[in-house]
Amino acid sequence: MSAIASTSSPSPSIDLTTRTCDRITCENKISTLFLGAQQLLIPLREQLDRSQLSGKWIVELDPMYNEAEVIFGRDFRVIRHDGSHLLPSMLCEKNLDFKFLAYLPINCRQIAQYFHRAGYGKGFSEEYIDKKEKVAKDLGLSHEVGRSVLEGGNCLIFKNAEGQQRSIVGLSSVSLTLINLEDSGYFLENSERIAILQSTIDMPSEDFLRMAKNKNLLEEFLPLYDEMLENRSKNPTKFMELQTVIRQRFGGITGVKMEMMAPISSSDIPTYKDKAKELQAKWSISQEVIAEDLQLPLDSIGFIPQLDFHIDLSIFVAPGGKVFIHDEEQVLSLLPERSKNKQIESYRKQSESQYLINRKWKLSCADEIVKLGGEPIFVPGKLEGFANSSIHPINLMNAVLLDDESRSLVITAQSGVETIDQIFSQLVTGNIPSCELLFLDERLMSTLLRETSAGLHCITWENKS
Repeated sequence: MSAIASTSSPSPSIDLTTRTCDRITCENKISTLFLGAQQLLIPLREQLDRSQLSGKWIVELDPMYNEAEVIFGRDFRVIRHDGSHLLPSMLCEKNLDFKFLAYLPINCRQIAQYFHRAGYGKGFSEEYIDKKEKVAKDLGLSHEVGRSVLEGGNCLIFKNAEGQQRSIVGLSSVSLTLINLEDSGYFLENSERIAILQSTIDMPSEDFLRMAKNKNLLEEFLPLYDEMLENRSKNPTKFMELQTVIRQRFGGITGVKMEMMAPISSSDIPTYKDKAKELQAKWSISQEVIAEDLQLPLDSIGFIPQLDFHIDLSIFVAPGGKVFIHDEEQVLSLLPERSKNKQIESYRKQSESQYLINRKWKLSCADEIVKLGGEPIFVPGKLEGFANSSIHPINLMNAVLLDDESRSLVITAQSGVETIDQIFSQLVTGNIPSCELLFLDERLMSTLLRETSAGLHCITWENKS
């Protein structure tokens, strides 16, 4: 069990720049980690060549990579238990930010508090639909396009301590899947099933009452909004008139979003009860579709709330059913109470503002993981600057775990805060048998996080031999 910080000098006996994907096909005992960022290619190869998995894994650039952008390869696929790839269904992106917010459960509200933060990536985007299928075909990977909208960063696959197949899925993926099934006509084809489920619901939960109210709001707002956008260039006068109408009736776009997050009042219940029961039935069917796509029984999946974007920013899974969960209280306890270092002080202020929210979230996640037969382990894994500060975040949770039959290797960012790096390392290597932990250079990872908000897990994916 060890933790090793990265260094910059390459291994003299290995050519780190001339490997090609030919090696993937001709040496079938070698697994590949595909990477979507050129600047990390050499450091990752250096680390891997020094690790206990040297010769078992290699690092290659993602086939979809181009110099114009970092590729978030994780989101274009979920790698199922049998190694086959589940590709997310293409989802119509018109007005998606409004629809997504409308169908987001209240325990995912943290995502929605900041309108500039999306709760989804590009895994289902029309722009990439052909590219991700081409990669799977070119590499000879078994794959299918699902009906669900599951991005890999929001769906973690693992085995519990008894070796049973399990998965954790962020609730926002259920929202996206529901939207897709609605848009594609799937629910119309299954109207009888919806009616049966609806008849078993006595009183819908507050979440579904709010969703029903939001659906009604969007039915009034979106036709005006679409008409306004259509007239932006061709009829500026009409555009301004519609903009005024939207501002007066709804309080503008911000007013619409704020209303969609507002709590339900008792007077709303009679108005929206029946529609809420229908949405609750559709939500259940959306979860069933996700289970079918993952090829797992529904009770083998834990659907968990999200604090920020995908769940792989706050959770990672490991052999033996170990599930590591970010713990803000540990972060707060490990940061000095007062520091002249502006970065540390900013981290502490943010931690003080978030630890109570995190406590409720982590316990909720832990309960789901225990039900799945997993073992939740709390670790200090994230540092974020306070409010809108320019202090860059550091994320240790967005880690890559590589393994073979008997050994594991965890690669992640280094926080630069010695106490946090040390405790994180001890908890990870102490709970995963025969585990080695490697930290990538803090400066490399902080630049990547600052420029893309991406950690290592976001921009990689594995092709195991």
